[in-house]
Amino acid sequence: MNKEGVEMRIEDHLTKEQKQQLEKLKSPNKEKLSTKDIEELMGTRRDRYERRNGAVRRK
Repeated sequence: MNKEGVEMRIEDHLTKEQKQQLEKLKSPNKEKLSTKDIEELMGTRRDRYERRNGAVRRK
């Protein structure tokens, strides 16, 4: 906050043209992922391996 108590934002310093360009760059997230899909992407549904006595075994 500045001295007057008014919060300044970056948006306040942009021109109308710059704001329009930013709006064009924003794309809505059209693809909704399920919980299963998100877990698949994160790799939580994969086999886990660890070393036991020098051998790699599935956990």
